[in-house]
Amino acid sequence: MDGSTFVHSKQVNDWLLFTQFFIGDKEKSQEIVKAWLIKPSTKFQRNHVMERGFRYILKQMKGENRRRVSKVLLSEYSFKSIKEIDQAIILLHYYFQLEIKKIARIVRKSKREIRKRLFSFLQVLSTKGITVHTFNNILHAEIMTISLPLTPVVTKGIKINRKKTALYSLLILHFLIVGGAMNSGIVEKTQAKQGPDLLTIYRDGTFEQQLKKDLEETFQKESFAIKINFEESEVSIGIFDEVLYRQKAEIITFVNQFLKEKDIPYIVQLDYMEETIGDDEIAYQVIIEANAKGIKLWPGDYSEQEKVMEWVLALPDAIELVTEHAEVTRAQGILKKYNHKAPLIVSHYDKDRVDRQERWLELTPYFEEGFLLGKEYNIESISINAYTKEVSIDVYTYFLMKDTNKEEIARAVKRSIDQFLQSEEVKQIVQNDAYTINIYSAGKKKIKIHY
Repeated sequence: MDGSTFVHSKQVNDWLLFTQFFIGDKEKSQEIVKAWLIKPSTKFQRNHVMERGFRYILKQMKGENRRRVSKVLLSEYSFKSIKEIDQAIILLHYYFQLEIKKIARIVRKSKREIRKRLFSFLQVLSTKGITVHTFNNILHAEIMTISLPLTPVVTKGIKINRKKTALYSLLILHFLIVGGAMNSGIVEKTQAKQGPDLLTIYRDGTFEQQLKKDLEETFQKESFAIKINFEESEVSIGIFDEVLYRQKAEIITFVNQFLKEKDIPYIVQLDYMEETIGDDEIAYQVIIEANAKGIKLWPGDYSEQEKVMEWVLALPDAIELVTEHAEVTRAQGILKKYNHKAPLIVSHYDKDRVDRQERWLELTPYFEEGFLLGKEYNIESISINAYTKEVSIDVYTYFLMKDTNKEEIARAVKRSIDQFLQSEEVKQIVQNDAYTINIYSAGKKKIKIHY
């Protein structure tokens, strides 16, 4: 039995992608992952094999083998000083969508420390006026510069598809955490069996947004990052202003009162965060203008001085030559405007796949506004994988363990989402795509239901 017999090809692809992001060398990335696959510990089914693979990779990336991920992902946003361990956490959380506890196992940090570092990064984004949604778009777009296999790996070698660069997976929309019992306009539990009425879109923002807004208005500072941890019944608050942090007792009292009024018995955790920001405004302006003009133009590589050494123009695989020439001319026009001398290369992608991914990405605002369930239930997050022809929709809920009607309620949730996706409001987004809806209960355990 070899590693590929047990380890899913998707896991291998993830390990390869993670490695190449860090070291910027395709051949070395393959060697590192291949070395992991032939280790005895991968020959048998054991717990946490995915986390152990990521941890092994991190241990191998030392000295000359390691480059700063900020050069790949963050310099267009003017970030310079984000630590390497934080970069790993950012990738694992925002791209690979791993849970906090899994990331903690990989980087050997506490869950609290992982949340603290993520808060710090959120504040960096906020200071630059960048939404998490925008960052996710750029993060996933960067994958278009990397060619990875989508077939199982054998022990004799790792085969790379070198014909065209493929978009390896807008895997999941970032976790959109909403609290069903934390907002107004709640649908009573008795409606749970009715199906279509169970799911409601509300327009007033999430619980996190409400709390952040109230804190900023009360303390007259825009220096808060809020994160709700349903699993641990905890509200974590990051503060990025040293003077404001001295008021931590008042802030905790304020938040406790806020929770009490909403009948939410959550613990309040407060931490001080240090922010680090760099400056590479020219590359940032290039990307902004390209996005505004609908041109898929991104930095491909960076120098030691964090200057763009190569630009990548992503075009559909079936594009006509005359159209491709016109798009290249448009991209070159933007680079000339900003006096960029770095060469421009063209990368082709699967148009059907990317179009499907971009369409489903448009559902983000609906999920951000939140789906509310009955008073004792909430949807923690909704993730969408539109990489394959059959779109997968995973709904993570936190039903109370004492409830004996989980299947019945899950069935109602599934019916409601199904009806929403077939409604006139989102008909143009979903089109004729096939999709599956999976409902997960507390502990991320899938509920087997049919309706």
